[in-house]
Amino acid sequence: MITRTSKFYNFPQNNTHGRLCGPAQEVIVQACSSDEANAIAERHGVYFNGCSAGADCYCCGDRWNTTWGGDPTNKPEIRGLPVDQCTPRVCAYKDKDVPTAMVVYLNGDIQFVGGKPAITMVEPDRII
Repeated sequence: MITRTSKFYNFPQNNTHGRLCGPAQEVIVQACSSDEANAIAERHGVYFNGCSAGADCYCCGDRWNTTWGGDPTNKPEIRGLPVDQCTPRVCAYKDKDVPTAMVVYLNGDIQFVGGKPAITMVEPDRII
């Protein structure tokens, strides 16, 4: 039997256009590789290459970046703190309802931390 070991990969959001949007300020994905984490993140509202797609501005940069393997963790955390101890970043009044984090577990469960689940998610082609 082959055992897959999972880790948690972080996708912090850049506040391109001066605002944060859903699904959360930081998306944390449990996966067995960085490639798997990227694919799962995309299925949950994260998009990559936003500047080249015209969704993000070049002066601010892409809203989301792929994970390259970096430093995955054994539990959901943001900058070394357990996710439930992190405070939200509020860049503008309209960001106040964007959850601090969304954790997507390998079994498909989703946990929102610090705020209510986002109503809108920005994708390169449309706002949903």
